[in-house]
Amino acid sequence: MDRKLAAILFSDIAGFTQLTAGDEEKAVNLINHQRELFQPIVAEFDGEWLKEIGDGLLLSFTSSKKAINCAIKLQQKAKNIDNLDIRIGLHQGDVIISDNDVLGDDVNIAARIEPISAIGGIAVSEKVVMDLSSSPEYSFKMLGSPELKGVKQKVKVFSLSSHSMPVPKVKFSVQDNDTSRKSLSSIFSILATIVFTLIIFYSYPNIMPYFQADQYNTLKIDNIDIDIKKKDEPKSLITALKHGIEKKILDNGRINLITNNQSQASLSINISRFLSLNTIIKENEENITVSFILNKPDGTIYDQYNKEYTNTNLNVITNTLINLIPVWAISTILSNGEKEVSLNEEDIRLHYPMEYYELLGILNSQEKNNIQDAIIKLEELNITNEDKWIDLMMAEAYTLGFIDNRSESFLAEAEYILKQNQFLDSNDKGYESYVRSLISYYRDDIDQALVNIKQAIKTDQSEKRYRTFHHKIRSIKLNRMTTNG
Repeated sequence: MDRKLAAILFSDIAGFTQLTAGDEEKAVNLINHQRELFQPIVAEFDGEWLKEIGDGLLLSFTSSKKAINCAIKLQQKAKNIDNLDIRIGLHQGDVIISDNDVLGDDVNIAARIEPISAIGGIAVSEKVVMDLSSSPEYSFKMLGSPELKGVKQKVKVFSLSSHSMPVPKVKFSVQDNDTSRKSLSSIFSILATIVFTLIIFYSYPNIMPYFQADQYNTLKIDNIDIDIKKKDEPKSLITALKHGIEKKILDNGRINLITNNQSQASLSINISRFLSLNTIIKENEENITVSFILNKPDGTIYDQYNKEYTNTNLNVITNTLINLIPVWAISTILSNGEKEVSLNEEDIRLHYPMEYYELLGILNSQEKNNIQDAIIKLEELNITNEDKWIDLMMAEAYTLGFIDNRSESFLAEAEYILKQNQFLDSNDKGYESYVRSLISYYRDDIDQALVNIKQAIKTDQSEKRYRTFHHKIRSIKLNRMTTNG
């Protein structure tokens, strides 16, 4: 038996037991598919495929960086495979190598961390975080110090929050190993609290500025002012810009966002401290000037960015701003005012055209007349590319159009669009499930609508409207159960 330092990776397929009970052949095929898909990836990062434990995997790596890069790629590949919803746990420590197996307390830690991970996510120990501290490309959110079965030592667990990885909502208290030290610490904490309270009481006006340092993690999109010659354009541009910025920030997930239908109280972290984003677009004789400003709660300026465009094509400028403003705002907030944020617009990847975000606003409004306009505009776009969003938006528009027309042909048209496309991207699959849920809802098939919207949330957790619609469907279901009972 040899002892060595290694990074241990545990993975497990969520819901595999239920899948096995329902269709054993399908479950076996999924295991085989996982093996064929994952083994080349593990080899790419010099990992050891130690053993399979039912639907789970035990892997070993020579470094934490290779382990987490492998874990990221595994999750990225898995999200495109039906039912391959995996959790991953990582820990680094001394292990005993014996007959192509690894033993030791550090192996148990990795195994216990894995169930804490979000589905599609990666949970790691503090040792892994410390090992990667010199690599700024990784970001982690602390979950606390859970009680790990069969593990005596206290382990701080983190979740990888960068690389579009989901973070679990669970939160554990951070505990100390030494009981006597806890007691002593509690006494000092009480005394410190008393002293601190007295200081605050007698010195509030003088010391509060020090406690109100530029530490923010929440944003609210406030005003968008557009002063241009064509007075019929601003409404459309404002809609596109607002919904574009919101979606980019929500998709990024690194800061909180207060939307119009969301109160501060619904946010879990630092709800009382948020910055307001104000955007000013002004058309001059030869150029268009743009300013976006972050204001503190007291109205003073936290930071601002000014840009002059000689190109007077407002659609192009608006589409640039949809991508530019969220990057600037997120970077500025996360830098905590310590450094100036520089932006290279060439490095900001433009994804969808401006019209997409305008139509997103129209669809979100769900107003009858607007839906008809959305259908017309979607047809006028006539975009054909690998992204399926235009077809999904069209399907959603036809489904919502049923509200106004009450014609089954609208729902049939939506179903036809869905049938003609194969949606492979995880966000597209979530969108598809959402549209199918809408269709079931308008046909009064609440049970199927509930199944579909749950699948949408499972596939894409970033879309707030999926959760809103899920709440609506669930309420209808509960009301009907109550009435029938």
